[in-house]
Amino acid sequence: MLVTFIAGMDGSGGQAKWNGLSSAISGFSDHLLYGGIAMICIKVESTEPYPTIYTVPTPSSVDNERPLFLCSGGETDEILEEVAAKWDEDFAYLCQDIEVQFGDKKLTFKVNVELTQLDGKIRKRLEGRGAAYCLFCLNDLQASMDVTKIQAGFVMDIDNETLLECYNALKEEIGTNQDGTKEYFLPPDIDKDLKMGLTRSPMLHHFDVINSLPALHAKLRFLSFTEIVIIRVGSGWIIYYGKKDPVMQKKWKDTEARLRFESKEVLKIQLYGCQTDTGNAASEFFAFENRDAACRLFHVDDSLHSDEEDLVIAFKQLVQRFSIILRIYGSKEAINVPRFEEYLKETYILLVTKFHFIQVTPTVHALLAHGAEMVRRNDGKGLGTKCEQGLEGSMKVLRRTREVGSRKNSIPNSHQDIVNKMLVKSFPRCRDFRLAPPCKVCKQHGHSIRTCPKRGKNEKELTPDDEIIREMIYTDPLEDGVPPSCDF
Repeated sequence: MLVTFIAGMDGSGGQAKWNGLSSAISGFSDHLLYGGIAMICIKVESTEPYPTIYTVPTPSSVDNERPLFLCSGGETDEILEEVAAKWDEDFAYLCQDIEVQFGDKKLTFKVNVELTQLDGKIRKRLEGRGAAYCLFCLNDLQASMDVTKIQAGFVMDIDNETLLECYNALKEEIGTNQDGTKEYFLPPDIDKDLKMGLTRSPMLHHFDVINSLPALHAKLRFLSFTEIVIIRVGSGWIIYYGKKDPVMQKKWKDTEARLRFESKEVLKIQLYGCQTDTGNAASEFFAFENRDAACRLFHVDDSLHSDEEDLVIAFKQLVQRFSIILRIYGSKEAINVPRFEEYLKETYILLVTKFHFIQVTPTVHALLAHGAEMVRRNDGKGLGTKCEQGLEGSMKVLRRTREVGSRKNSIPNSHQDIVNKMLVKSFPRCRDFRLAPPCKVCKQHGHSIRTCPKRGKNEKELTPDDEIIREMIYTDPLEDGVPPSCDF
């Protein structure tokens, strides 16, 4: 049997009010670092492709996320090195055969752990690629906006083994630490193409963090990029790292304020504010029913001397394409990879030709350039089953448990109570006793509103977005429409 898990970690700030005096006495910071792991499926290891005998019904659920560790401190190199060393040790042990007695049979399990629940900041630290533009290839910003290279396709040519070999070949010794270990560094005069974006040694040695782009973070970063497009075109400030102009700065601030006000008035959500770029806000912005309202936030400044109507049309096309790409990539369906790859290239070319004055961010480049390859490596299915929503949602459970369900006499006791209660909450047998809410349509248990038999399969009319998505996923010929899992 081959059991697949997804794992990762994330930081949680704003913990000072719960630390109190113990924070000053014991030296604890106001940040926490939480690590979690979730099971995805069990397969029979035979001839490829391996047949699946069990799949977790809700792999991205908070209840499926099991705590791995909880420590005080942010995403510092010292803490990450300690965590990475422990992961290397534990995951290497898990990869060995595990025998379990099941009745009169003895089953042999192999565990495969994929580190997909990581944001870009932690991944850069673990990989040691602080100077890298893209975490999936060796291209820089200029190459990422080259139409010729976009048409040819970008190759995912980075892996953990290659990074370790590169660092070991280029490192130079600078001294000996107090514990007797050697200390190395990368000389700054080495050509940047040879360093592969490395600024320090990779922390993980046995596990690869370069495998997929988290679907939820992709949605958040695409929303942030769209906001930047709106602000730069609306203010006319398209020159990066230029001389500060007080007039232009005022126009930029006015455009920001207008975006916040109009988004609240038109979409009923506030964009470009403090902690407002959430998954729900991104879903509302990219939803088809809000398409016209979202595009009304786009204004073209007179100083650009561009065809305003052409840019408005291009922006609406871009928002539609972003929405479709995010839904397909974050789904759980079997995808027509060649057709999806073609659609990604068309979107990428539209972006760099119509908005050539906007620098493409690393996450936007990663999904548009490598999204098809990530899907191909995931057995041709969307990355919805490996989403980091469970880990992100666990942060709310963590804060709530620390607030009302843990001891406050010391930080170690508080952490112990949090982990114990999260272990119980995510224990499968405990979840079985939890009563699921009834369907909102028929008020019966056992199914949700999406699968309610009273609704009918064809009740929802397909939108133009759904029609395009249906061309890029493999659906049951007896079923009409788009599967609910494409509503990411």
